[in-house]
This record gives sequence, structure tokens and C-alpha cells, in this order.
Amino acid sequence: MSFVVPRYGTEILGGAESAARMIAEHLVAQKNWEVEVITTCALDHITWENKLNAGMSELNGVLVKRFVVDRGREEKFFELDAKVKVDPLRLTLGESKDWVELQGPISVGLLEEIARCDSEVVAFYPYLFHPTVEGVKRVKGRKILHPAVHDEPAFYLKVFDETFKSFDGFVYHASAERKLTQRVIQIAQKPQITLGLGTSDPHCTGSIIRDKFQLGTDPYIVSLGRIDEMKGSVFLAEFFIEYKKAFPSECKLLFVGPDLVKLPSHKDIVCIGPVTESDKWDLLSGAELLISPSAYESFSLVIFEAWKSSIPVLVNGSCEVTLEHCIASRGGLWFENFKEFCVKLHAILTNRGLRDELAGNGREYAISRYNWEILIERYCEFAERIVKVGR
Repeated sequence: MSFVVPRYGTEILGGAESAARMIAEHLVAQKNWEVEVITTCALDHITWENKLNAGMSELNGVLVKRFVVDRGREEKFFELDAKVKVDPLRLTLGESKDWVELQGPISVGLLEEIARCDSEVVAFYPYLFHPTVEGVKRVKGRKILHPAVHDEPAFYLKVFDETFKSFDGFVYHASAERKLTQRVIQIAQKPQITLGLGTSDPHCTGSIIRDKFQLGTDPYIVSLGRIDEMKGSVFLAEFFIEYKKAFPSECKLLFVGPDLVKLPSHKDIVCIGPVTESDKWDLLSGAELLISPSAYESFSLVIFEAWKSSIPVLVNGSCEVTLEHCIASRGGLWFENFKEFCVKLHAILTNRGLRDELAGNGREYAISRYNWEILIERYCEFAERIVKVGR
């Protein structure tokens, strides 16, 4: 089986590319499948600058084929993207194709490798980038799309209607993603599965994490993932500052992840930056809760990592996926405005019984429903069904 992703590697934290890597590695480890990944030499999804060496290598049992990015994101992209954000439906099919081209990454070698590929199934992950839009046209065998869709302006561009209809089957992270996709694009007649993702078990080191990051003895909240305005980091920081005015305390808010935007300065806001896997689990295990401010998620591994660490979550109610998980699990609360943010955050921080109940429910949900052994069995059955349909 082959996977096509725009970037790949353990250096990439979160997102669709990490999800693709986890599935690929579990297919090798659990089912002993031969799996290859066709990708680029880029790590950064904004510039698409070539950072890794082109050629073949092996990563955790998966054969990785990397190809040079010939064109990254171009300056003209931002002007066109501004129009997309205002009204994507007004763009013509040609303009929407231009948007994909200008966004990048464009790799001639990658597209040529897809055309040579003789795998029975080629899985693309996610829908948004040039390797998927142009790569699907070159596949000889059956092709599956892991869309990783959320309700963003670009999803409504005409080019993606054409792209989605080129696939033989679809794998979704959540039912909310599936409903959104079928609402926008007429593909309900094609084979589809709502799979989700598994999460690893916490592996805390027992190190003195508070000393390492100079956190003292104060309680803290974690926001885990890319520190980015599009992920809600800025408004979360602003909300937290105002919350502290209404409810003074020693509680801190920790932002853990790559820093792509400057946050408002405050003595109780700490930007830790990227951390190791073990430090991540140690930080989660000591937190009061995790806050996910993003309105744009197709699964949100971080809330499952929080639940595996036995802490509750507070999520943005505008995100259908994380809201769906909180309702189904009874493992977290959600907010749709500043008042709700204050009330619900204060309830979790001050009511130990509520906190423990939410954490317990979330942990049970994560363990019982998102187990890799079960998920990979279902994934393999689906892939095999796609092959049989094509024969």
C-alpha cells in the first residue's frame, strides 16, 4: 500500500501528516503490510522549503520516498487566498486551480513516482494540497482519500468537488467530518468509513517537569499544538487574561508547540515551545485540564491525549468535531463566547468532583473507542473491499 502526503516524518507534530504516519506504521507493526510513503523533502507547510534529503529511507518499518519541491508557496497565493476567505464560491474553477498551484508544494518527481506506483491501493492525506489534487489523476490502481476536512473557506472551492469525485473511497476522522463532506460534495454513493485515530498510552518519565520549565508549584492549564492565530491561540490568550481579572488565582496557561505567532504578554501565560514526546506526556499529567481553542479540527489528537492522561478538556464549541467528542464522551465542556469560557473554565478549576468525572469519562471513551488494534483491522477490511470493488 502507498500513502501520498505533502510532508512526512517524526519532526511533524500533529495534523494530517502525523495521522498518516501513525496509520502507516501500525499497518506494518500489526499486519506486516508492505507500506511506502511518497512525499517531499519539506517540513514547513508554509514555505515548503526543502529541508530533508531526497531519496529512499526507512522510518519505523515504512519505506519513505522523498522528492524535491520544485515550487513552494508563491507570493501571489496570499492575494488570491484573501479572496477565498471572503467568498470561495465566487472563484471560478480556473481560479481555484490557481489557488492550489500557488499554495504548493509542487514536486514533479513526486507526481512521476505516483504514475509509476503499482500498489493496489494509494491513499492520499489530506485533501488540501497539490500532491492530492494532481496526484490522484496519475494513479493506476484504486485510490482512497483521507480528507481531514474541517469547515474552512478553501473546502468550498470548485477544484475540490472535481478532486473528491476522482476517488474510489473515503476515510474520515469523525462523523462530523463525514456529514460536512457529504453536505458539500455529492459522493454519498461511494464506499466510506468513519475510522478516527488511535492514541498511544502515556509514557511519563517521572522527571521533575515543573523544575525543568520553571513552573513552580502553581496549577496550570495546557494548550497543546501549533501556536497560531488560525488555531485560536491569540483569542485564547486574550480570553485567559480577562478571565484572570474576573477570577484572580495563581493558575498559569501553558502554550506547548511550535510558535508561529506572538501572544499577548502576561505573567501567567507561558510559551514553552516544542517539547519532546516524554515532556509532552509529563506536562499533560500535571495539568488541571487541556483547552483546545481551535475551530478547525478533523479529529484533534490532543484532546484524546489529554483524556489518556486523565485530565478533562475545554473546547471551542464552534468546532463540530471536538464538540461531538465532548458530547459523546461526557469528558469535556465547550464554550461559544467569552462568558461561557469563564463560567466553564472556573467550574472545572474549582470543582474537583466535576473535574474527576469529566476526566474519567474521557479516558474511558478514548480507551474503548479509539484502540489501534480495532481501528487497523477495520482499515484493512475497508482497503481490501476497495480493491475487490475495482476488480
